[in-house]
Amino acid sequence: EPTAGVTPDGVELGAELTIPGSGPGSGVGAGFAPGNGVAPGSGTPAPAVPACRPGIDVCKDGYTVTMPLDQRGPITLSDLVNFRPAPGVHRMEPDGWSVVGLDTNFFADTDAHVQGDLLLGIPAQVRFTPVAFRWDYGDGSSATRASKGGSWQALGLGEFDATATSHAYLTRGRYAISLTIDFRAEYRFGAGPMGAWVPIAGTVPIASDPLSVEVLRATTVLVERGCTALRPGPGC
Repeated sequence: EPTAGVTPDGVELGAELTIPGSGPGSGVGAGFAPGNGVAPGSGTPAPAVPACRPGIDVCKDGYTVTMPLDQRGPITLSDLVNFRPAPGVHRMEPDGWSVVGLDTNFFADTDAHVQGDLLLGIPAQVRFTPVAFRWDYGDGSSATRASKGGSWQALGLGEFDATATSHAYLTRGRYAISLTIDFRAEYRFGAGPMGAWVPIAGTVPIASDPLSVEVLRATTVLVERGCTALRPGPGC
């Protein structure tokens, strides 16, 4: 809180504000002596911070200026040093192989998740939500999807049916597939369900485990009767 007083030497102005996570000599609420760059009593050079608030021309040793959380500006992704999204699990079907011209189904196992740790020295929760899935199929083509996809069975589809996240290879070969998931971050202070989630601008890209697929060419044969009949046809 600001203080003022009249002394034989003139007018003394002072103020002190401490926020959680600060302490003596920390550079936040520490009380620096203007002009000498040393935190009082510590003998340690203090960070370069303004000794007086704008518009005040009278400065005295011991004047403390700190920035409360609600005035320091928005939380940014660079503040999330203690938080990192869990990478999703990259999946494909068929598993490890496919057929030229048919759809290979790629999808990810990931969901929104909450982590708890210190944010700016204060207990907080951060929620990460996957919002974009960026596939590189290894054949020179790529795609960004809003959906994580799903297995053919989960989607109620048949084998080699096209999905929102599938890809058809046009030539034989072995291909390496990579997936990067972009996560949106939100935070709230406190260890429990306290207050609303506050969004943080930008997204956090996290690479999932790479996959490899062998793409083969399939040949079909016409037969007189089905191969599962009692008397199978020629070519079975």
